[in-house]
Amino acid sequence: RDTLIQLMTANVKKVCLDAQELILTLISHFALEFCSVYNWSVQDPKVAGWLLNPDHPPNTFTEVVEMLGKEKVQKHDSEVDTNTLLCQDLSQLLDMMTQLTNRLKNCDLLDLYLNVEMKLTPILAGMEHNGICVTTPCLIKMGDILKKR
Repeated sequence: RDTLIQLMTANVKKVCLDAQELILTLISHFALEFCSVYNWSVQDPKVAGWLLNPDHPPNTFTEVVEMLGKEKVQKHDSEVDTNTLLCQDLSQLLDMMTQLTNRLKNCDLLDLYLNVEMKLTPILAGMEHNGICVTTPCLIKMGDILKKR
């Protein structure tokens, strides 16, 4: 558990496809405190893909690969073991994130991606795990105010 927390708070690049789901799983599995995940830093190619193409965001590893105009670099040889295939995917994931980062930078979206979207990811995972409290009358009142605008 301590090693996990050290890894997730370390100032190194961590890339994870569907980072919110991973964080949610880690919170549940390791019984982590809600507030202990807020400063976790992870980059998610799905979120980058969503910013770059919000009408058709990628949902899977293969869709991110296709979005970049690449082909999945896996050999479907029956002799290749699962660990080798996993290592190929992980290597490709880092390359994809580098390409997506360059595209985000070219579209002036990198700051939004790093400082808003990815900072919200652990917060949203924590909220999903713990739930949130809503005061119904206040929510209705706010809805009425927005309807008037």
